[in-house]
Amino acid sequence: MKGPIISLRTGLYIDGAWRTASDGAEIEVLDPASEEVIASVASASVEDGLAAVEADPPRTARLGRYRTAPGAQRSCARLSSS
Repeated sequence: MKGPIISLRTGLYIDGAWRTASDGAEIEVLDPASEEVIASVASASVEDGLAAVEADPPRTARLGRYRTAPGAQRSCARLSSS
């Protein structure tokens, strides 16, 4: 059987939207059994990573507070988020 079995998005999900990599780069995904290329997915660049971080300033601020919090406070935060 040739062709896709299911349809999957293969781009980057940044700021609520699917997009291709900013430089158009892709990575081929291989079937480990046959070594056949089964998909190509977007390969994020540094610019894409920065765009993703900048897309969610409140989360970035929370992470900054988390990094500087005492260990006991960080462990409570991790337990409450699971």
